[in-house]
Amino acid sequence: TSSSLPSARQGLLAISLSNLNPQNHLGIALGNISRMDKSEKWYQLEHITPTIGRLLEALDQERLAIADALDLETKTIFDHFSLSFHVPITSSISDMNQ
Repeated sequence: TSSSLPSARQGLLAISLSNLNPQNHLGIALGNISRMDKSEKWYQLEHITPTIGRLLEALDQERLAIADALDLETKTIFDHFSLSFHVPITSSISDMNQ
């Protein structure tokens, strides 16, 4: 079976902790809120600066720590971006979105 196919999860908490949308969209929005206030047109992935990338990575470390404490498996933010956007994994979420 391909590693990009969905796999069975260990329950509702594992499913919830596998959803990166809340943390990612929150981090991107917080870092670009002045763009939204000014009604600028912008594509969110183009504006994941190194600082916003580090925020997303820090949020992901918290999510992964919760999953680990509950003995649940979930993919990292790096895996998510690589699988979702077909980009190679690098050492920086910001780099993966340029």
